Amino acid sequence: DAIRAIRAAWGQRVPVYHGTHYDFEGFIVEPSGLTREIEVWVGGRTRRSLRRALEVGHAWMPFGMELEQLGAILTSAKVRDDLSGYADRHGRPLKLILAPEPPIDPLAHPGETTEFLAAYVAIGATGFSVRFDHRSPAHFCEQMAALRSVVDAAGF
Repeated sequence: DAIRAIRAAWGQRVPVYHGTHYDFEGFIVEPSGLTREIEVWVGGRTRRSLRRALEVGHAWMPFGMELEQLGAILTSAKVRDDLSGYADRHGRPLKLILAPEPPIDPLAHPGETTEFLAAYVAIGATGFSVRFDHRSPAHFCEQMAALRSVVDAAGF
């Protein structure tokens, strides 16, 4: 209900919402901000968090899960049907922003990085939240550039 309340109020000068847990009207928000839909990424590591993303989100961003755990969830027939239904209702797929572990090293191991990320794409990843193996801020920036090259070459 909180996400629905935020969506109803976002960018509204005089917001109104009557939900199961939140109920408001009769006040002014100045400045009210931009009137546009906000994109909601739902985090979590359970099937319930995925259901919440399918109900009120634009993306699911699980954390602390191994590839096998994610694969078991995302390749199940029920979840595949739910994801297909979401795409039909919204005219776009639910984004699946996955966080591969352990940290990657595309600079030293571009081939391994490609294979590693391809395994996540195979189970449905549409985006990544990655951590790099790095020694300094400059090395971190080099890793980002190397990842860009890996992603472009692989066509992700």
